[in-house]
Amino acid sequence: MSTLFRLPKAVAVQSDGSPYPSAKAYFYLTGTTTLTDVYQDSDLVTPHANPVVADSSGVFAPIYLDPDVTYKLTLKTSLDSLIYSVDPINDELSAANLGAILYPRTAAEVAAGVTPTSYSYPAGDVRRYGAVGDGVTDDTTAFYSAIASVTGEIVFDPSKTYAVNLVITKRGTRINGRGGDNLAVGGTIIKNLIPYDPTQPVIQIGNDTAYVGGVTIENLSIWSQSPSGTHGQIGLLLAGGCYGNTIRNVQIGNQFSVHNLKLISGSTYANAYNQIVGLQLWTLGNTNQTATLGSYYGNTYCTANFISHFNITGPSGTGTGYAIENDSCRLDLVNGWVQCSNGKGLHISKNYGASSSPYYEGYNVIVDSDSSTDVLFSSAIASDTNVLPINFLKGSLNIDGKYENQSGTQTSISNYQDWVPYLSILTYPIYYGYQQQYNITTNATVKVASTNGSNNDVTFGDSTVVGYAMLTSGTNGCYLAVSGTSIVLAGSSYFRPNTDNTINLGGASNRWKEIFAGNATINTSDGREKQQIRSLTDAEHAVAVSIKGLLRAFKFNDSVTEKGDSARIHFGVIAQDVKAAFEAQGLVAEKYGLFCYDEWTEESELLDENGKVVRSYRPAGNRYGIRYDELLAFMIAAL
Repeated sequence: MSTLFRLPKAVAVQSDGSPYPSAKAYFYLTGTTTLTDVYQDSDLVTPHANPVVADSSGVFAPIYLDPDVTYKLTLKTSLDSLIYSVDPINDELSAANLGAILYPRTAAEVAAGVTPTSYSYPAGDVRRYGAVGDGVTDDTTAFYSAIASVTGEIVFDPSKTYAVNLVITKRGTRINGRGGDNLAVGGTIIKNLIPYDPTQPVIQIGNDTAYVGGVTIENLSIWSQSPSGTHGQIGLLLAGGCYGNTIRNVQIGNQFSVHNLKLISGSTYANAYNQIVGLQLWTLGNTNQTATLGSYYGNTYCTANFISHFNITGPSGTGTGYAIENDSCRLDLVNGWVQCSNGKGLHISKNYGASSSPYYEGYNVIVDSDSSTDVLFSSAIASDTNVLPINFLKGSLNIDGKYENQSGTQTSISNYQDWVPYLSILTYPIYYGYQQQYNITTNATVKVASTNGSNNDVTFGDSTVVGYAMLTSGTNGCYLAVSGTSIVLAGSSYFRPNTDNTINLGGASNRWKEIFAGNATINTSDGREKQQIRSLTDAEHAVAVSIKGLLRAFKFNDSVTEKGDSARIHFGVIAQDVKAAFEAQGLVAEKYGLFCYDEWTEESELLDENGKVVRSYRPAGNRYGIRYDELLAFMIAAL
């Protein structure tokens, strides 16, 4: 009877698990360098070429051995570099023995004092260190051995359930479940990790003894039911010292009695700058957990933890907790949905104005329930009658329900929508250079109010850059300021420049087309504001006489272009003719206020980030002009 010889997993693999493409298997008589046949078929009729060459993925075709022959095997790369040699192989075909060759004990394992229990798996696989994954055995020690033995990724079989209670204090630890779509409602539920001891978190990062950073937990599900049948208290705990870690594509579900996910600082070390992406928190059944997600101040800061692309389900209608509870922390929520029951949405549990005041910083976050009359945001603040929900909400949170203060008074969220910041009316309308656009519904108002004095400001642009604008309401009206200097003031009965005789209305290249007024303009003619007063010279009188003969009838080019022959006729002078009249008497027209000449430079087209033209292209140019009030007074001298 022949024996089917198989390399481990029928693949020639390197220590890191990658294949040896086109590896070569040489078969010799034991103790010699004499090649001997191995076969393609169990009848031992068709021999293989010797060496047997693997394909580009390192996979060998079936190899059959003659039971009457004792073989030596030498495995080499495609370039004939030695991988390993075994003599004899007939008695050495166990996975353990071959695994010891493929995956020998590593230097890191030696340094950590870890001896693998199964060499069938490479370093970092928890099964190498005795993990069973039956949902009953305590696999915590096996996981700790894997963590201690590698600097790379810790992996496990995603089809199995491992009962563990891990406290991770090693920087750079990476646990990858290689799954992540395993938590299903109403279908088959694969529970990657469960608590062995239900009183302890399944995974805890940090223990308030040092800062722990660079930890990555990804692509796995955490389930609450322990081997004893008791539901665990906490699924994932980010504790004191948890600083700058990543949780990605993690699902935590069923009925954790306290929190699916808990964030808390320690008495010594803060908890901050953790990135939690693709989070799914499920609370199934009539659970009375404290909160699906809890964020707490523990004598040091618990702040700037960013949770993005998430779905959080709060306790059911019979529960007593909340979807999210925040205790004096800053909690940043981006692109997510919170589904909750009445009175079990967002909650503030410590006084506003404490050493670290609580608030939610949100962007594109929806908090919803089955009814718009449900309480979806509440606080436990004593004597908070005058505290608005805007004290606790910044950014963009769409909360479709009511707000309830500590005394039990309920108010519709919509009653606060005219206050900034709230809902889609943002505290920070610009996030990292990206413009936010908001639609104000019919009859809606936007109110900007300050409790710190009489002025209430709205600033446009960066106040550190010249040209920023600001609207300021004060006791006299509304001011428009540019670069911090007030330009105009709109009062109850006037619209005027804020400073006298300094601001122009229009410019040489940007003219008003028509000015409609009930009265003529009033020009200053106060002798107290004039000097060097004199009569006209003979030369000036001669210019005035000549100008009288320069009156002409004409039509404007723009008007003819727009209206054709129907363009109206105007009367006046040609500025260039007036200039020539002055020069004929040896005078310079530019020295007289009735004559004007202006030049301007080219301005390029300016587009906003959406490609909309906010400033049109303007070529360089110049223009002559006449102040007719002064010209007519001048011409009177010729009468």
